[in-house]
Amino acid sequence: MDQLEKQDKEGIVRGADLAEAAGLVASSFRVLTPGAGGAGVALHGDYRLVRLRSGLVLHATDAYAARDITTETVQRQGLSCYLFLKGHVDATLGGLAMHLGPRRTQRGDAVEGLLVARAEPDVLVRHGSRGDTVRKVSVNISQEWLEGGGFDASPDYRRVAEFCRSHLATRRWAPSPRMLALASQLVHPPALTPMLQSLYLESQSLELAAEALRVLSRADHEAPVRLVPREHARMRRVRDLLDSGAGDAMSLEDIARHFCTNANTLQRNFRAAFGDTVFAYLRHHKLEQARRALESGGITVAQAAELAGYQSPANFATAYRRRFGIAPSKARSRC
Repeated sequence: MDQLEKQDKEGIVRGADLAEAAGLVASSFRVLTPGAGGAGVALHGDYRLVRLRSGLVLHATDAYAARDITTETVQRQGLSCYLFLKGHVDATLGGLAMHLGPRRTQRGDAVEGLLVARAEPDVLVRHGSRGDTVRKVSVNISQEWLEGGGFDASPDYRRVAEFCRSHLATRRWAPSPRMLALASQLVHPPALTPMLQSLYLESQSLELAAEALRVLSRADHEAPVRLVPREHARMRRVRDLLDSGAGDAMSLEDIARHFCTNANTLQRNFRAAFGDTVFAYLRHHKLEQARRALESGGITVAQAAELAGYQSPANFATAYRRRFGIAPSKARSRC
């Protein structure tokens, strides 16, 4: 079982520790803040990242940032379940803004569960500010774990698989009291022998993953949504915003607030109107723009990748081939 655990008396997590841990969930890692990598102190507190025997990867943190720090990782294909118990993080995944943390309400912070699908590898950039405290748990579920579980004949698996195929699809939900208790126990597990603690972490993580997958597999999410004309008009305005490029730097919550609704309602109604999640539509729209530009012969593949919002031409080529059935270089050669 691969793991990195920093819970000594000093509770120091260095840039090199973050780089070592990132290898469990990402194909590359960079600290973008000068002086924060290597032996530089990045965090103070408890930090645990473990690849469990089941193939899941658990990340549990209760720490504060020792300095301003920005990191960049190329996240592998998979499904991530996040539970932020305290603190907020600003990040971008595939160039799309994500605000991670409890939802702020008039009654205080309300913890939300967040599922994020990565149908392909993509770049995650995370920003942290000195003194920020984050207490969170995430469980990363690989595509291989899902496909190798023998679930493919089950109707609820098909609903999960459909979500996972939609790159950057998100689902938020209110976690059960049991799930919140599990998250707290994973952040600060009881003192056990190494073998028993490994079994403890695995059992708790599997139960947490099961609740997250249950959210995706519920049949009520497939119930047809009948939009009244006013909602159809609102969704067309959302689509116009996405087509204009004005929503590129906005999170799902930002777009929802802009149109006086909430993120879950926006996602549900947009899918009912156009058959795609908001960010899946945006990604497909940008790929279409890139395709037209390539076929006109005016840009290179690298420029097309940038136009489509991909920092990596290789990731762009993978997405392009999946969408259109040919490599972007072949589309350009047709000119």
